[in-house]
Amino acid sequence: MVIDFYGEFFGNQIGRDFNGSFNNTLYPTKSVYDDSTHKITIEFNANQGLEFDTNNIPAVSDGNYGFELIDNTNNVSITNISVVSGKVEITLDGTPANGTKISYAYKPTSDEMGKIGYIHGVRGNLRTYNAFNSYFTNQSLPNWCCIFCININYN
Repeated sequence: MVIDFYGEFFGNQIGRDFNGSFNNTLYPTKSVYDDSTHKITIEFNANQGLEFDTNNIPAVSDGNYGFELIDNTNNVSITNISVVSGKVEITLDGTPANGTKISYAYKPTSDEMGKIGYIHGVRGNLRTYNAFNSYFTNQSLPNWCCIFCININYN
């Protein structure tokens, strides 16, 4: 049954591609940092709602759903991540240095180095809602966010 489900999952995406819906893979389109709120807002190409799914993909041990701040000074940390109005908002405990990047499912946490797979290792929990359900299991067939590492644009 698992093979049927994953085959259907991939077939669903391939079918969308053949029908001209190439942009169904979830990816970021813009990131902006606001110094007055210490928040990074990331916009995505999704036309459906976003959510963090920790039922199908276990949460990463650091609690950041796969997001990481890449700051050469290591003086700033993520304090909160949430989905607000179809965007991801990441709250920081200070102002990041110029050249800081935000990544998703890009590097493993220290306790998961050398591990792979969707239970351990590099992963993330961001996906879209999806109206399509599996014929075999009736599970949702969401669009999961792809791996990325992008520059933060300052407001």
